[in-house]
Amino acid sequence: AKLGGVELAANQPVSWRIQTGTQPYRATFTVHKDAWNNSLAGKMGKDITLEIRNHEGTQRIEKLTILHKVPSGSSNRVSFVVADRRWRWHYKSIARDYNVTKRVGDKNFLYERVPIETRTTFDQFDYKAYSLNNGNRWTARECIDDILDQLNDDGGHRHFVESFPFDGENQVDIQNLILRDRGDVALSRALSFAPGAAVYVDIGGMTRVIDATDKSALERHYRSLPPATRI
Repeated sequence: AKLGGVELAANQPVSWRIQTGTQPYRATFTVHKDAWNNSLAGKMGKDITLEIRNHEGTQRIEKLTILHKVPSGSSNRVSFVVADRRWRWHYKSIARDYNVTKRVGDKNFLYERVPIETRTTFDQFDYKAYSLNNGNRWTARECIDDILDQLNDDGGHRHFVESFPFDGENQVDIQNLILRDRGDVALSRALSFAPGAAVYVDIGGMTRVIDATDKSALERHYRSLPPATRI
């Protein structure tokens, strides 16, 4: 196995996992001290590629980042933590308002064919213009798209929606979603409006949204994954 073209130490297994959620997947790797000083130390915080080779070929996991060093079991080796690109979301801030309601001053009667003394009234509401999507209400999918556009605005990285729960004519509407949060927290709050929606980062570094309740899509995704590798 190699990270950034540098051979990893063979004192521990090397593996990588694709997992859903707004938190990055992290793994700890080890290299010899000379390899760290001569190569990897200068790549901290930059995109780097993990290569795992076995009898079936070489699997490449791209857009990873070395975050920091951790204690090692030997003075001749250096251990460090590597994460996928979701680690950046913690350091971004999202300040957005989606479908914020307001009273318009009018009232409606719940029952009109009863004496006025016993009628039940309720306020009419509309949406504040600044919180709408070009004059239309935001759906959950559009909201998640918008947040991911802001989270993945560095270096041309984008996201892709493979499948989405309640899509098409049955899209979920959201209401009074006011975000003043870190990127990972903001995305988690938006995902809560679409039960079953999940995000993950694929081996190419692309952020993908899936309907985790769609068994057929889950099966297609499972078949598209590379074979499990462990060295």
